[in-house]
Amino acid sequence: MNKYKEMYKEEIIEDIIDKYVKLEIAISNSQGATNALDQKFATLKYMKNLVKTITAEDENEIEERIKDGYKRHYNIKEEE
Repeated sequence: MNKYKEMYKEEIIEDIIDKYVKLEIAISNSQGATNALDQKFATLKYMKNLVKTITAEDENEIEERIKDGYKRHYNIKEEE
């Protein structure tokens, strides 16, 4: 894959992961109706499958991306 496609692919994946994290946080803070929560959980599953399709990564690698998304969301710097 050329470097531009790879760069944009990573940006798109990070954007999906960031939105995934925000939705997951919103769900954990939510006390909405069951139907609304079911729709949000279905959306999370869809987003995770979308990332899996784009990246061809396994579940563990996707979970690592989500952890990185949480770190970005909370501006947590990794120790070096």
